[in-house]
Amino acid sequence: MKGESGVLKTAYTMIEMIFVIVIIGILAAVAIPKLAATRDDAQWSHWRRG
Repeated sequence: MKGESGVLKTAYTMIEMIFVIVIIGILAAVAIPKLAATRDDAQWSHWRRG
């Protein structure tokens, strides 16, 4: 029984890690385009003033 619980705990930890990686990937997919758009707006504003 002890071996089974160790395997189960390891599998649960792997599932947690995959879940966290997926969440970070989703956040990055949303944040990177917004960051790029903000950067483009800042460059455009800088050139417009200059």
